[in-house]
Amino acid sequence: MGEKDNVMADKSFNNVITTRNVSLAIEQILIAPSTQTWSPTRVTLSNTAIPTGFRHLGAVVEDSVNLTVSKELFQLQAGIPRVLQYSAVIGVSGRLEVLFHSFSARTAAYAMGNVDPVNTVSTIVLLPSTVVPTYTSVTLAAAITGLAVGDVLVMATTTPGIATADNEAEVNSIGTGASSLVVNFTSPGFVTLPTTDSVVGKLTSVAVAAGTAKQKEYHIVGVADTIDGYQIVHDMQKARVGAGDSQEGFRPTENQRIQGRWELFGYNTTRFGTDTELVVMERFWFPKN
Repeated sequence: MGEKDNVMADKSFNNVITTRNVSLAIEQILIAPSTQTWSPTRVTLSNTAIPTGFRHLGAVVEDSVNLTVSKELFQLQAGIPRVLQYSAVIGVSGRLEVLFHSFSARTAAYAMGNVDPVNTVSTIVLLPSTVVPTYTSVTLAAAITGLAVGDVLVMATTTPGIATADNEAEVNSIGTGASSLVVNFTSPGFVTLPTTDSVVGKLTSVAVAAGTAKQKEYHIVGVADTIDGYQIVHDMQKARVGAGDSQEGFRPTENQRIQGRWELFGYNTTRFGTDTELVVMERFWFPKN
């Protein structure tokens, strides 16, 4: 390389990147009630390691995730000619918009953000305390009438709770035992690990409300794993479904999609020094694992 080449390498128009600052990623969305806490640490999306209390809303349309934070300023211009001499923050807002590859009733319910969906189930059966359930396999105390591969079971810790439970899994295979029925589920199985003495029922329908005057408040965590091993996490501790149209249309030329749209509310944190700061979102960077 000659002297001219060395000079050219130092020019701004070469725009040389820092490799560790450039990568590609897809952001996935986790959601929970706003009362659920999350300790800032690298997130694993497997249902066996997902942060406690959160639900993974599933595959996103890759270029649809859009997180916007806006700052509103009061600005004072004075003098002749007028020049800016003072400014102060008078408003901060945030908005998260996502499209999901899904027609799931659960995803739709979180996108509506109002009241719990209502399940209709067939025979409710107890899980015996003598056999420890797993995410992908449970032993029933008695058979569920008409249970077949492809059916969906929903699980709750109490019989009344099964009406609004969202912990469900699809039946992959059914085996028999001397005094029990072993049911295996399609991976990843239940979202939350079943416990002994829980109850399960065959899901026959799920009703989701559109409208109502109620608003749920969520804690949303966005997880973006880069192809080079880094992870960015957006922590949004208070969010409610935002205003706007909710569209649903099934077409033969495109898979069904559900739109999620949430407005970010402010919350206090002391993470950034001795003063309490009012924020709508926190961004965490984690190095290569």
